[in-house]
Amino acid sequence: MIASARSATNYERLATWVKKGGKLELNGNQLKHKSGFKSFFKNHYLPFYKTYNAKRVLKFLNEELKTKTDKNIAKLSAQIIKINSNNKSLRPLLKEVDEKIGKIRADLNKKQIYLTKDNQNNYNKWKDSYHFEPRLFSHHIDFAKFLFDTHLASQIKATKTAPKEIDGEAALLVEGEWIKFSDFSQRFSVRTYGPTKEKLIADKTNAVYSYLDNEKGFELTHPYTQEKIKPLTKLSQEEFQKTLTEARKFKRSDECDPIELNKDRHCIIQVVSSEVENKSRFDFISGPAKKQFSSSKHPWLRWIDKEGNVFDVGYGSFIKQSPKNLLKAIDGKFRSPDLWNFLPCDSHVVTNIAATEDEILKLSQYAHKYKNDDRNFNTKAAFHGLSQNCTAFTTFALMAATGIKIPTVIPVDTLIGKCVPPLFNKIAEQFQKILRPIKKSVLTVMPKFLAKAYRKTADKVTHFLKEIWKVLVSIRLSLLEVMMGGLKDGKNLVQFEPDLEKNPERFKQPLKSGHFKWLKLSHVNIHLPSALQEWQKQQASTVIYKKPTKLCIVP
Repeated sequence: MIASARSATNYERLATWVKKGGKLELNGNQLKHKSGFKSFFKNHYLPFYKTYNAKRVLKFLNEELKTKTDKNIAKLSAQIIKINSNNKSLRPLLKEVDEKIGKIRADLNKKQIYLTKDNQNNYNKWKDSYHFEPRLFSHHIDFAKFLFDTHLASQIKATKTAPKEIDGEAALLVEGEWIKFSDFSQRFSVRTYGPTKEKLIADKTNAVYSYLDNEKGFELTHPYTQEKIKPLTKLSQEEFQKTLTEARKFKRSDECDPIELNKDRHCIIQVVSSEVENKSRFDFISGPAKKQFSSSKHPWLRWIDKEGNVFDVGYGSFIKQSPKNLLKAIDGKFRSPDLWNFLPCDSHVVTNIAATEDEILKLSQYAHKYKNDDRNFNTKAAFHGLSQNCTAFTTFALMAATGIKIPTVIPVDTLIGKCVPPLFNKIAEQFQKILRPIKKSVLTVMPKFLAKAYRKTADKVTHFLKEIWKVLVSIRLSLLEVMMGGLKDGKNLVQFEPDLEKNPERFKQPLKSGHFKWLKLSHVNIHLPSALQEWQKQQASTVIYKKPTKLCIVP
């Protein structure tokens, strides 16, 4: 039996046929029931025929759905999607057909609007995580895909203004004015910023626009090359006072009465970092190491002036590096606003510090100095994964502005100790418990002069073995560094300098600063986000925001 694909009645019959377990195949521009021995043989004994036939049917339905919104076409398409849901080779086509029937299913108030996992996950993220209007996804799928592909969705969701629909069309906020997506697409295009491979929005003159939290939406500002950092947002007077009250709880190490001294500090500095929970099932093996190297994420800085303007800047490479170049010194980049304002994480850790106008001016000058030296004189700040990274910038900038020192440098041997799995420490403790009484009983029965000589010799041997162990570990770590690009560096790269009056020196790779340092565990100053975050959690003015979706500024 042959049914015209252009007949709604036939689509209804075909949907009923498939629901009962029947098969379909395409004949020219018509769909027909598959029946008889020939169809059975091809479907069960010819390799890949089932996938080939399903692909033809799906392509046909996809073309029909471009011009038709009949519920029976959607019903038939949904059944075909369900039947082929486990076929990975059809995944892109299933997703595309599913996107088209989403609008029809939404209008029919279906409980499950999307049938493929990809579309359902994006739809849930759109309405539940980003809190955008669900209709914008189901009825303007190309708009939603644009926001996801450019990562604008994650940036916009952190701000006060969400996309909306105007005259039946999706719209975005540009310089305080709502613009329909069709007009937006004519005016702007997506450009890839070479150094970081990030997708940015630019107009026809190549001027870059960023989406800020100032209720104006897109504004003319380049997140990497803008000469002057623009405010990310502005706090209301109530929000500012609430944040300042929290910041005045911060105690500087050399001050006895922080509340009284902070009364003359009318601005705010925020040290911000992100945290991803340790979800390893093998915690006894990888838990401690993961906590040191993975759970604590990128830190950055904010400063808030007396008017409530919030400035935000972070430092990093912002590009993925291969393992063989992970410790190579490369060009670092400053980004305002920092990307981790928008990236998914389990919590943001924010330390509020009351500051003077002079201190936030120094902080601004510190950030602008390296940013503009890079822009104007091609004098680039080096990025090194261990000794000059996002944590080092945050530490040095805060020290330059306020004199506050965050102890982020961790000696390698201390770090190794922190990474030892708890199980190993427990085993060592048990051995100590067993050996301690044996050693004590042996020394008790020994003559005093032998016991004294034994202790002296044992101490020297133990010290010698520890030093040998340190040298061997250091050599192995140095060789590992070499394999990860530890001897490679670029030209004209400079190191951070806490003192603004001094000219930064050329950055030297740790392994290039002397061959004997290969034998010492202290040859690298390791600035780890985990150490900074540990310091944050000890401060009275630190606020932890769980499962953040918006900018975490006001307590």
